[in-house]
Amino acid sequence: MDDSTTGQPRDPARLRRLFFAVWPDGAARRALEARRRQLLPAPADRTVRVEDLHITLLFLGAVPEARLPALRAGAAALRGRPLMLCFDALEYWQGGRVCALVAAPSATAQALHRQLRALAQGLGLAVERRPLVPHVTLARNLRRRPARALSGSLAPLRIRAAQFCLAESLAAPRGGSRYIVRDRWPLG
Repeated sequence: MDDSTTGQPRDPARLRRLFFAVWPDGAARRALEARRRQLLPAPADRTVRVEDLHITLLFLGAVPEARLPALRAGAAALRGRPLMLCFDALEYWQGGRVCALVAAPSATAQALHRQLRALAQGLGLAVERRPLVPHVTLARNLRRRPARALSGSLAPLRIRAAQFCLAESLAAPRGGSRYIVRDRWPLG
């Protein structure tokens, strides 16, 4: 079987950098982009491409390709309700010099996060132990903290999600990452 992005034969020992996420629809991505222009009016060093804006539910990291069928089957069997997230804060995370819109985790998002974590752990994958912090990374490698990240809360931006996905992070030719949605499942 070939890899759909490279055409190369699949190697079951190959590691893929994967995560579960919500991929906002076109209207939500446009709203996120408008919010980014409002909050980061000067060109940022490395903004995330509009089509790559997403809400990470669980970062899996390096996953052996041989685990993908079981991961997909397990995700397809999960049951959850549509998510509503309210992004009302801008944070700057010094470690990666990241600027992100942040939402408080809703009960439905936390429930889905717990199911995804249990699925990954059941497959023997090491997953982060950090609690869910729903966020949309707007820019990376910023030279300085955006002034708006110091000013507290923002006007809320609500995003509804009726599906979640498994996505892969690939190294981009000019540095950074690009993301490919590998599979999607409905919520509700």
